[in-house]
Amino acid sequence: MEPANFLTIGLSNLLDGLITNAFNKRGSLENIGRYESIQKFLNHSATVDRTIIIMEPKISEDCLDALRQYQKVRLVCVENSAKSFSLWKLEPRQQTLGEMSPDELIKTILSED
Repeated sequence: MEPANFLTIGLSNLLDGLITNAFNKRGSLENIGRYESIQKFLNHSATVDRTIIIMEPKISEDCLDALRQYQKVRLVCVENSAKSFSLWKLEPRQQTLGEMSPDELIKTILSED
């Protein structure tokens, strides 16, 4: 596994400790911070390339801003007292459209929104 960093946002002390211990066992992951809120994280000008952000499941426009601003970040939401998780990431993808008329092309592009 290629080295990566992680940070936590808005987790309780107990949950933060459990998550941090689990990631520390991997050896190649380093905890680079703990923030009270996503807004405090965004206000801090940190280098977070290839960072995993672990936070409570309060996806907001600020979370989406973090994904847009730091496109290589993986955002993990902890749910149900750390029994369930959601992973958010931006992934560029290519879709082969094949042969089609300009009208079909426009219809296909617009239907992707």
